[in-house]
Amino acid sequence: MKKFLLSLCFIFIFGGFAFSDVFVGLKYGIGETDTNVKKLGGGAGSYEYDNKKSIYAAELGFEVPVSPQTSAAGLKFAYNMFGEVKTKDYKSADDFKNQTYALPMTVYFKFKTSDVGLHFWGGAGMTFASMKSEGNLGGFLKTKTKNIIFPHLSAGIEWRFTKFIGLGIDLGYNFNAKIETSDLFRQYKDLTGFQGLLSARLYFQ
Repeated sequence: MKKFLLSLCFIFIFGGFAFSDVFVGLKYGIGETDTNVKKLGGGAGSYEYDNKKSIYAAELGFEVPVSPQTSAAGLKFAYNMFGEVKTKDYKSADDFKNQTYALPMTVYFKFKTSDVGLHFWGGAGMTFASMKSEGNLGGFLKTKTKNIIFPHLSAGIEWRFTKFIGLGIDLGYNFNAKIETSDLFRQYKDLTGFQGLLSARLYFQ
């Protein structure tokens, strides 16, 4: 019986989205990040440190009308790739780096002035994030991958040039988004805080 009810829920959910707008998008921006990679390096001798705060993203979303011409509800998924963090000490040959990606899922509500024009939206969701860290200290090599899940809030404004093309600004805030390994080096990257991205979306109706 439970399986039958669950199947009905999926039919209603995905049946509704079958009659919705579908969109794909590309985004680029920056976000607050904190890391201890620089401290791990020590900084002796000729030293290099780079902490890129850039975010490259792609997204897929679905929208269903709530009120014709004025509002809609949506669900979207994204793949966010964060800039690599790395440090290298040329004197000791020690180096550390990490690479991080995130998969946010967001449920949102959108207010539309019209099909073509300004659109405003706001929502919340959960993010899965993964960090791969690498460390080389005195010839001792260590690689570790750490995954976490954390909540986020997001909102944005978009200008729809046509029914099919929109450009906008997306803002978000991540909560409790510190990723930390449990190995010897204990690298971490903290994504807690604000993010801002420019977005371009293509809609299919």
